Amino acid sequence: MCDITKVGTPPAPEVGEMNHFSVVLDWEDSLKVANDKCKANGPVKVRVERKDSRSGDGWSQVYRGMAKTQKFTDLEPKSTYQYRIQFEQKEKMTAFGPPVTVTTTREPLYAENLHMAIKKMNLEELEMVLKSGEVSPDVQNEDNFTALMAAAKKPFVEALEMLLEYGADVNYTNPSGKTALMVACITNQLESVKILRKYGADYTICDKGGCTAIHWAVDARNVKLIDFLGSDKADFNIKDSGHGGWTPLIRCANLHGDRDVGLALMMNGADIERTDNNGSTALHHSVMRKHLELTQVLLQRRSDPLVANKESTTPWQIATSHDDKKRIAVLMEPYVEKIKQERKRQAISQATSKGPSVTTNNNNTGSSRTSSSSVAVAKPAVKAGTVISPVQ
Repeated sequence: MCDITKVGTPPAPEVGEMNHFSVVLDWEDSLKVANDKCKANGPVKVRVERKDSRSGDGWSQVYRGMAKTQKFTDLEPKSTYQYRIQFEQKEKMTAFGPPVTVTTTREPLYAENLHMAIKKMNLEELEMVLKSGEVSPDVQNEDNFTALMAAAKKPFVEALEMLLEYGADVNYTNPSGKTALMVACITNQLESVKILRKYGADYTICDKGGCTAIHWAVDARNVKLIDFLGSDKADFNIKDSGHGGWTPLIRCANLHGDRDVGLALMMNGADIERTDNNGSTALHHSVMRKHLELTQVLLQRRSDPLVANKESTTPWQIATSHDDKKRIAVLMEPYVEKIKQERKRQAISQATSKGPSVTTNNNNTGSSRTSSSSVAVAKPAVKAGTVISPVQ
């Protein structure tokens, strides 16, 4: 009858699949030899011990059974371990075989690593993550922001360029439809806007609320940002697709009513008479929101206080039909009176220009002809956008 102690010392187990937290060990061949030699005594069991080089502890048992392979988990990344095995049968056992040394891999990089580098504004760490190729530059965080969006709202233009060089999609939209350019505009990051535009960021993309980056730039209340967008050929007459067709100027009139932002929009091409889907101009909205200074600028640049929207309501009617808008009405009144006078003069001039009919006879031919007296036609009213005073 075979004695397991006579089989000899088992060899070191073979190392199979390994990662940052686990390793597979295999002793199938040596176990088969032991079972073949001592099968009369029943199955041979395997005992596995492990030593952790970091802890300095001695050997400890991590497995005992009859399996041919075993996966050992809960290991630490980039750590070295030793494993050795012995066989036992009916309370007798071999000596332990030579150990096998294994070192786990480093932990793979995840989205958290990418976004943490942005959060800490750590350019070296960001480059390490991107170079690994293990994390997409467009992966989103818990707020559904890509790394590009997260960087765009910080003064961290080096990160923007690095992300874009590593393939980040400059026009990537998250579930709410936001792009990095929108984020940069609403957070007032002018330098981020410049970098994103350099790489082709699109002004015309609308988010799920219908706003473009240009509309969000209005919210930042930064004249320098508006001026850059104007120099970059942004369309300040673009309508949103979700608030009833607001232009950036109408958005300004509806929200904060910032005079300087409104003026910057006008100076960069915003049409003061452009209407929303209800036919209302920026002046309608500015009056309704009681933005006194913006209303004055609009009137000075010849926005019409007597133009009606689709509800047949004019800005002047809005001002005079609400007690809380008396200051607006006082401001508007001289402009309204001046426009009424201009239109009255123009109507008289147009009527006069037709003149009386005069019939003349041609003595030579006997025929007659009718002619109109020659009267100069009055000049048309000043165009919208021209700065005027109420008492010119």
